[in-house]
Amino acid sequence: MTQELQQVIHAARRRWRLRVLLHGLAWVAAGGLVMFLLAAWGVDRFRFSPTALTVFRVLAWGTIAFLFAWRVVRPLARRISDEQVALYLEEHESELDGAVLGAVATAARPGDASSPRLIERIVARAVERLAQIEGGRRIERPSLQRSGGVLAAVTAISLFAMLLGPGSVRTGLPFVMAPFRDAGSSPYAIDVLPGDSTAARGSDLRIRAQLHNFAAEEVTLSLRPRGATEWERIPMQLDDERGER
Repeated sequence: MTQELQQVIHAARRRWRLRVLLHGLAWVAAGGLVMFLLAAWGVDRFRFSPTALTVFRVLAWGTIAFLFAWRVVRPLARRISDEQVALYLEEHESELDGAVLGAVATAARPGDASSPRLIERIVARAVERLAQIEGGRRIERPSLQRSGGVLAAVTAISLFAMLLGPGSVRTGLPFVMAPFRDAGSSPYAIDVLPGDSTAARGSDLRIRAQLHNFAAEEVTLSLRPRGATEWERIPMQLDDERGER
């Protein structure tokens, strides 16, 4: 096989691998986006329980791992011979009319040909045909554009979901996407201030409550004086200026 024909075959093989890679990554990105959105909604529905958070993390990341192995690793692990590349070009470009496949087969078995001059003519004809179709570059162009468009769309949807999506999704995504984050943590919390404190007998102590990532129409302070057996419940008033009670 002449160097020029070999370069064209190798370039076609690289473009094929690039198409497979981008196509696989588009599948991984689209499937991962769907799973992460469903997982974020699910953990919010289950109030961020450790079990639910662990299950949804395993489902989301497991789906991504499966899609990556199936759509990226498995196709790229295949060995593609020069004859298969030539057949691929012939199947997608009818203008080649068997020239490339014949040239590759003849160059691979030079002893079967009648003369070196015949081999040169066959290879030269194949190179000429390949030049007419841009070396096969136009075969992969539409697929590369589609895969790039899918990746761009997934990126845009992901940014929209994280910045402007429903509250449950925006709250749940950081927890689902961080596989090693403490599963017992929750975005919903109440900070009670001043915390542990000592007050003189008969004096007043201001107690404030800050609600994080949720709202409540009523907030009740429960307390039990020393020596008492029953809890007292006191509704807390809302401070509109500070947004706390």
